[in-house]
Formats: sequence, structure tokens, C-alpha cells
Amino acid sequence: MALLDSRDAVTIVHVVRPTTPITMMPSAPIAGAITVDDAAIAESNESLVRDAEADVAATRRALGVDAATRVVTGDPGLELCRIADDEDIDVIVVGSHGSGLLKRVLLGSVSHHVLHHAHCPVLVVRDADDDNEDTEPG
Repeated sequence: MALLDSRDAVTIVHVVRPTTPITMMPSAPIAGAITVDDAAIAESNESLVRDAEADVAATRRALGVDAATRVVTGDPGLELCRIADDEDIDVIVVGSHGSGLLKRVLLGSVSHHVLHHAHCPVLVVRDADDDNEDTEPG
């Protein structure tokens, strides 16, 4: 049984988490203080979007189905749920990196957020390599 049928409408979405500077604003200039270059941040974000567009195109080719594609910028969990609501998506398929508890607590988990906030069913797909990482001695 195939997961996708050629008649299914498929939308491939890649959400780019934008580069955001972490800044400390001292009350007076300090030697060696970090400055934020807005142009460099904008260039970095544009590069992330271009890379995401290339990834989405490659995924579309690999799936071998006629699929709509979207690249959006924002918080991945929030954006995936918003798009699913806005476009009345029937099911969300999202990848999981199989991160440990500490990493999920510190960094959050897109798949976890989508599982708990999406209005539709969610299929979480883990990479086969992630299974091996959990069982191999370190």
C-alpha cells in the first residue's frame, strides 16, 4: 500500500526559522561589544530561504507526484499548524530527528508541537538512522 496516491493533492512545506540575533544592549559602549549587522542577517535569511526552496524542489522530484510547494518563514510548529488550518489539510506528515528529552526541552520539538496543536491527524516519520542512535552504546 502506498502512502501517496497520484490523485492526492500534496503540498510540500518547508518552514525557515529566521536568523535572529541575540543582543545585549549595554547602557554605554563597551570595548568588544557585539554589534548586529542587519544587512548580514537579511542576507543570511535570504540564503536560508533559497536553500529551503532547493530542498523543497528536490523533495518534490523524489516523491514523484505533482505537488504544490511552499516556503515560509517563522516558527515551524506554529506555521505548519496555521497552514493546515488555512488550507483545510487532511493530514500532516512531519519528520522527527528523534532528539532526546533534554534537547527537546531546550530547543523544542516541531513534531511534538504539531502533534498537540494541529486540527487534523499527524503522521510523524523518524529517520531510520535515528533508531540506531538510540540503541548504539556511546
